[in-house]
Amino acid sequence: MFARESIPMAVLATAIRVTDDETAKLVTKIEENALTLKAQASELMEDASVTARWLQPDDALFAVDDKERHGLLLSWLFDQLIGELADRLGSLPDDFPLRVFLDIGGYIGEADAKTTWEGIWARHELRQAETTYTPVPVDLMTVDQWLDDTSGALHLYAVLLISVSLQTMLDGAPNAGEAEAGVALLVASHGLAAEHRLMSVAHMHRPLNSARTHLDSALTHALQWAKADAPSLESVWMTGFDGESVGPLHSSLSHVGVREAGEDPLTEFNLDGTVGRTGRSADWLAVACGANRADRLSAPQLVARSAGEHFHMAVVQNSRNKQKDE
Repeated sequence: MFARESIPMAVLATAIRVTDDETAKLVTKIEENALTLKAQASELMEDASVTARWLQPDDALFAVDDKERHGLLLSWLFDQLIGELADRLGSLPDDFPLRVFLDIGGYIGEADAKTTWEGIWARHELRQAETTYTPVPVDLMTVDQWLDDTSGALHLYAVLLISVSLQTMLDGAPNAGEAEAGVALLVASHGLAAEHRLMSVAHMHRPLNSARTHLDSALTHALQWAKADAPSLESVWMTGFDGESVGPLHSSLSHVGVREAGEDPLTEFNLDGTVGRTGRSADWLAVACGANRADRLSAPQLVARSAGEHFHMAVVQNSRNKQKDE
């Protein structure tokens, strides 16, 4: 059981947009605290402001309402994400199967999102890939299901997951603390990636769903499945946490020995505070940022989400990370 549970998902490429910046520059801004969620002038009320983040590409600046803005913004996001991944997608072997999953939240544009995607995909002259909507919103724990389903998505083809979260801006004030985002993750089972000899950016290990009272056990298992020693954990990428829920996470990290007394504390990136709450894209934004940092630093990262009374967490690391059984 342990051998099966510890087989990771291969992350082959990532791209994110929460500003106009491309992924590398954007992640660096987050890591250096150069990106903050701050009050911005409201388009609806004179001398009013709202603490939120929304995307403002030139393509959508002159929209008259959110229906038009969302249509223009979705086209821009799709083009940006495909463009950043185009070289990686184009380098995939011809016999490597690929499917696209669209997970779109908050969109009220008139154009069908799938039709928009397929038009932009064709414009980039990439290989044919079947595109479908995800039947239900996908989150971190979806990976647990994908890894178990040996006759399903990850094990039959690579999955290009496109997660988009949009909000109102022109027809109503954006919700305080929330942000728009677009995330792309190209993933496959470890076995499929190995079969086609594909290099991965990182490995995402099986996520854990835990009640607050069993957090120590869940974190221990997450590290075991990654074959990572607790002290080797370099950073934690958090979403959904507040002053009350972050306490149990800190306690659990201490209990399992992530940092000894007197050592520097674990680096934390609270994405809700820097980027904003990105809705159904939040988990994938954390995974993409964690994978990017794991690849650059060759150090395991923890992705953690607080969801009510439960926590979701997973370890992300690359193939160069030192593991305790080596």
